[in-house]
Amino acid sequence: MMQRCLSRLAIRRAAAVSAARLVGSSTTTASAAGGGFVLASNAPLRARFNATTTAAGDSTTLKNPVNVETFELDETIVKRHQEIGQRWSDIGEELQLAKAENNHLSVIAAVAKGHALLVEVGPMDSPVQCYTNLCMEEAQAHFNLGQGKEALDAATKSKESLKKTATDADAAMLSEIDEFIGHALLLTGNATKAEEVFRAILLWIDTDSKKALPMVSVAAVNQRRTVLLGLGMAIKCAAEKTVETRGDGTAEFAKALDILLDALALNTEAEDAGSVKQNLLGIVKCFVGVGDSRQAVATCEKYINFCHRAGDPEGVNHGTLLLQEICNKFNIPNPLVGAPKAKQPETTAPADPAINP
Repeated sequence: MMQRCLSRLAIRRAAAVSAARLVGSSTTTASAAGGGFVLASNAPLRARFNATTTAAGDSTTLKNPVNVETFELDETIVKRHQEIGQRWSDIGEELQLAKAENNHLSVIAAVAKGHALLVEVGPMDSPVQCYTNLCMEEAQAHFNLGQGKEALDAATKSKESLKKTATDADAAMLSEIDEFIGHALLLTGNATKAEEVFRAILLWIDTDSKKALPMVSVAAVNQRRTVLLGLGMAIKCAAEKTVETRGDGTAEFAKALDILLDALALNTEAEDAGSVKQNLLGIVKCFVGVGDSRQAVATCEKYINFCHRAGDPEGVNHGTLLLQEICNKFNIPNPLVGAPKAKQPETTAPADPAINP
């Protein structure tokens, strides 16, 4: 789910993770695709005149290009702003290309250029919420590389930056960043903290978001299904840790199963293939955890068939191996052994970039 960039928040994505903004987009959800920081090649430069910015360590005052006495343009200042706008556009194009190629290291390199340009020209001569979006792009790239700590650090910087200037309209974006942080915590193995984060988001969705701006309320309703998925996966991971320490995780698996089944219905209705796939996989493991071999096998077969229909051979192979493990664990026959091989699709769809762990 969280393999996107975000990000929805990069995650959401997201998540994710992901509607494009004038020069940037929010994370997700994670489910987060590539989402996140976007610079349109024809985006107008958000220059503010008579403002003080920091450039390469020097304090420089941006002068108004219009001489208020003669009403003539200062071509030098105009040219400077045009050059800065082009440099931002180039970085935006580099980011988009790197994400399209799933080249996460190149995304990180492009983000570094963005941070350097932001320091050079200052926030007033940069895209809206530039630092926030750059950090989320970096967070999503690290997440996609399996670098949980680095993803968590970058997402935390993004959240703290946004909170300093956040308005009521930014509440949904803050919630998406929190969702990404929950998935990053899962990636680092901190299931307990991740569960706390997801529960806090759900509380906001069910209470304060209903009093927020209409667009925030709508975004919160749409976010609920992926947050439920994250919460279910967090509880499942906690149950697996309990079992690893020779404890009884049956009750936790059952709790996670109920939540994941609710999330599956919502994600299926939303036709979110990445979340449905993650849902099914989590449900399979929960059925194994509660000792229901029949449902575990049946759901694993559904997972395999879903991956096959989605043109995801990697998912098919994963599900096939998982099914054999389940059959070995419960000492039951594998229903796929001896069954005719399913015809492989002629074309394969790209892997869904949703912000799932």
